[in-house]
Amino acid sequence: MTTAKPQNITVAVRVRPLTKLELQRHSFVTVETVDETHVVVKDPDDKMGGIDYLRLDKFKTKHYCFDHVFGAESVQTEVYEKTARPLVRKAVQGYNACCFAYGASARSPLAILRRCPRVR
Repeated sequence: MTTAKPQNITVAVRVRPLTKLELQRHSFVTVETVDETHVVVKDPDDKMGGIDYLRLDKFKTKHYCFDHVFGAESVQTEVYEKTARPLVRKAVQGYNACCFAYGASARSPLAILRRCPRVR
């Protein structure tokens, strides 16, 4: 019988909703959540440096699994509770902890931190 070892690394992904501009352009969702650990990524086929208009309805669909998946409807507190809060608890207990967050938009973690008032 194998006993589960405690995890040292947790990987989570949060799928964002389409922006107003993307909706105006009739863009389509390329990442969909399947359940709390699984996403599907649809990649339109645009080989050869341009869009192949004969294959616009064809996708190279890929499936990915993570420890946690948060859909477009998820709220910040839900993401915090399942990802960062356990790290904070361990850090308070004296353990080392690190939370790496990446966002490729104006709402990236760094942009959010820049808007926060400095604590002195």
